[in-house]
Amino acid sequence: MELWNKADKILKRNALIKIGSRFINNLNIPRNVELKEIIVNSPTSPKGTRFEMAGFLNQMTLYDDDNSVSAIVYLGLDRNKIKEPKLPVIFDIDVFSLDVIQNENTKINENLNKLRVFKNSIFFNSLTPKGVELYQ
Repeated sequence: MELWNKADKILKRNALIKIGSRFINNLNIPRNVELKEIIVNSPTSPKGTRFEMAGFLNQMTLYDDDNSVSAIVYLGLDRNKIKEPKLPVIFDIDVFSLDVIQNENTKINENLNKLRVFKNSIFFNSLTPKGVELYQ
C-alpha cells in the first residue's frame, strides 16, 4: 500500500480497472518423493512405461464468480533442471480482478485481501497434506 500511495500521487487516477498480484513459488521437492505425494492431480508418465518424466508444464485459468477474481496458474518443471538435488517445480499463481475499483485505499486493500485469500485457496488445495507439511 505504501508503494501504491506513492504511485497514486503521481498518476492521480480516479479508478482502477485491474488489480493483481503474482506469487511464484519454487517447491523444491525432495528426489525421494513422488510428485503425486506432494501435488494433487500431478502429472505422471504413461502407465505401463518405465519412462522418467523430464519436464512438464500445466496451465489453467480459474475464476471465482462470487468474488469476481481470476487466476492464471502455471505448474511446471524445466527439463534442464532435472539433475538438481531437489526437483525445482515452479508453482506460479497470477491472481487479478477486472472490476472497476474506485481509487480508495480501503477498496484497494479489500481487493488485495480477496486476491490473497483466492491465491491461498489455490495453493493449499493444490497440495496434498504431505505437500502442505513441507511448506508450512
